[in-house]
Amino acid sequence: MLNQKEVFNARDNMVDAIFIATYAPHVYLTKVLCQSIRFFCGSTIPIIIVPDGPCELSQLKRQLGVVSFDDRQLPARLRELNGYYTKLKILFNTEYKHFLYLDADTILLNDLRNLPFRSYDFFVSGGIEDIRDSETKKRISKLVFDVDMLKEFDADFPSPEILTFNSGHFFATAGIVDTEMLFHCLKYSERCSNNPIFKYYDQGILNYIFNKLDQEKKARVGYTNFALFPSYEPQDKFPELTPFAVLNGEFSARTIIHFTGPTRKNGFLFTSYKWLPRLFQDQYYSSMAFGTREFDFVSQYAKFEWQRLKRKLETLLPRKNAE
Repeated sequence: MLNQKEVFNARDNMVDAIFIATYAPHVYLTKVLCQSIRFFCGSTIPIIIVPDGPCELSQLKRQLGVVSFDDRQLPARLRELNGYYTKLKILFNTEYKHFLYLDADTILLNDLRNLPFRSYDFFVSGGIEDIRDSETKKRISKLVFDVDMLKEFDADFPSPEILTFNSGHFFATAGIVDTEMLFHCLKYSERCSNNPIFKYYDQGILNYIFNKLDQEKKARVGYTNFALFPSYEPQDKFPELTPFAVLNGEFSARTIIHFTGPTRKNGFLFTSYKWLPRLFQDQYYSSMAFGTREFDFVSQYAKFEWQRLKRKLETLLPRKNAE
């Protein structure tokens, strides 16, 4: 496993396409992300939206030229992947060999093509951790995969040192991950649904698969720390991160910002980085009729609240029926 300090041949440092998985309540966030991509990467790089369920994308397609992912190219059981596993479909796409995946709640801070991902089959934002340390093992077992349970699942894994990463952003090469390996992980997760071996759905599975492929020398996996997380890194840690620096491509400490959890709620109002998505909101809506932004915002959160209520009802109804 190699890191960014090693020598790279970056002459062919391009990406074939950018995939974004989203669902109806996050379409508003997706628009901001796509605008940041167009700002930093230009109008020619394909942006492919992978929708989980019905999504209204016509405005986004007209404005920024994005397209929807056509999963008819995939076998039936891959097409059926949904929810948190929707993004896993793109590992088997047949149109774009080298691609970047981004969650809808991320925003670019500079041109991602400056990263040395082309030297690898997979390239993530993460770091090597030693599970022989008890606190590290405990944290990984909570956020990535249960280390002890994983030994039962795969006796040869993990090694004392493993790469851990957030699965909301990664570079990948299509056609390397084996479908049987993926569905073996999914099937095992279903059997252990009360105490899942793989945490946070796709995150634990992708951490396992990328590490396993690297361990068996079936893929080259590289990493660096290119993501900023507002939940853990306050604005005052990056005094150089200003609107001027972003718009002029002068901020290089991180390549993307990932608004996980509460930092993305209510239009990013409760984060010190709230000015950042507004930069690209202003760009996206600048040519549209007055009130379009406000309508999109209200529409998004109406859908979000409906989804939240629906999930709550789904958890309550089985209990009531059981009584």
